Amino acid sequence: MKMQKTVWYEGMKLDPHHFQQTDRYNQYYINSRLSMINSSSWGLKNLSIDNASLSGGNFSLINCSGVMPDGMIFNIPENDSPPKSRNFESIFSATAERLSVYLALPVEHSSGKNCQLDDSQFNDPYRFVMQNTDVMDYNTGTNLRNIGIAKPNFQFKFEDESLEDFVSIKLGEISRSSDGKYQMEVQYIPPCLEISASEVILQHVRNILSTLVSKSKELKAQTNIQKPELSLTQVEVLLMLQSINSFIPLLNYYHNSKHIHPEVLYSFLLTVAGQLSTFSNSELRVDSLPIYDHKHLTEIFEHVVNEIQTMLNVQKTVERKDLVIQLRRQAETLFVGQLSPNHIQAQFFISVTGDIPEKKIITELPKNIKVSAYEEIFAVHQAGIQGVTVEYVARPPAGVSVNEKAHYFKINKEGRFWEKIVQKNNIAFFIAAEFKSLQMELVLLF
Repeated sequence: MKMQKTVWYEGMKLDPHHFQQTDRYNQYYINSRLSMINSSSWGLKNLSIDNASLSGGNFSLINCSGVMPDGMIFNIPENDSPPKSRNFESIFSATAERLSVYLALPVEHSSGKNCQLDDSQFNDPYRFVMQNTDVMDYNTGTNLRNIGIAKPNFQFKFEDESLEDFVSIKLGEISRSSDGKYQMEVQYIPPCLEISASEVILQHVRNILSTLVSKSKELKAQTNIQKPELSLTQVEVLLMLQSINSFIPLLNYYHNSKHIHPEVLYSFLLTVAGQLSTFSNSELRVDSLPIYDHKHLTEIFEHVVNEIQTMLNVQKTVERKDLVIQLRRQAETLFVGQLSPNHIQAQFFISVTGDIPEKKIITELPKNIKVSAYEEIFAVHQAGIQGVTVEYVARPPAGVSVNEKAHYFKINKEGRFWEKIVQKNNIAFFIAAEFKSLQMELVLLF
């Protein structure tokens, strides 16, 4: 009968049933249409629990508003009467850690018996209780009349109490401290219509946003987008920076707006987790992230937020594989660099820049440069030997942050002169006078 439209025609006998059926049809039509668009369009908009009463073993509400799973809109106490306070001490088992509490409302029965019209006591719980109130004519503001209005018969239900024939929303979990005091479990997230209804969700957003902003600054400091030719490491840094910078504006909007359905936020966090997994060494399987569950927001948000924070914290830096050693120019043609034992295992390259013609640098510099430890460089030069040999490389290996204006030469790590470099932890370069205008850097690739 809910979806059957009332037929109105001239000469019909009017009964309350006609208006009841019309109201039932309209309500069911709207609720069905909304649930087709979003099956999670129910939950709390705000919630405030009386903590003073709670500590004494009684559960009561200060205010609470939202939509019940069957579409009933409520606003306690502005529009609807709050449920009677209930003592739960006898229900809370001595061995239990928590006690769930629900806001419950009797279901609507298509066969009737939905509203208690008088003060008689009935065995069956009624969905509404009639309350008489005086109202003025809406148009004229006069002609006072007493009418009966239906007040939802909200009740509190606790864990293990039957919820059959009730629609309900789990408001939270009561926990007991070591000194016997009662309090609400702060990490619980109730089904809600917008993230502002849960301080836990807002805190999750703040934490992730803060970490993303810090990560963005950290990666920005590692980038050098002035160089048109980038190493694989730099590309990885830029791609990760691009992803993180695309997350921040929308997440910041969600946090400031607050009027966002939790499913919208959760879907976005899944995207964040999926993209971050590309850059992470974690064993996260993106297809294992939980799907949205409106009744279990605590678990799903905790899972995805922990995964995101883990990936961001583990990927604190994208490690550079190359290291530039600044060479000290002791004379027009003499460069010296200090090494450490940790440097020796790397590949060694010389980066050379200057106004000398490219062909001359590539073909003649390898024959006009002496390489050895500083302690031997003058003896090598006077003896007319080369020391450690170098060879031109047209393109340095992946991992080297390439300067497009530089030419690169590989240092061949072999021979007794190299052994002396290892022993002394320094390296010296002596170049011919015709190349004295060149600038040189030592690049190590690990």
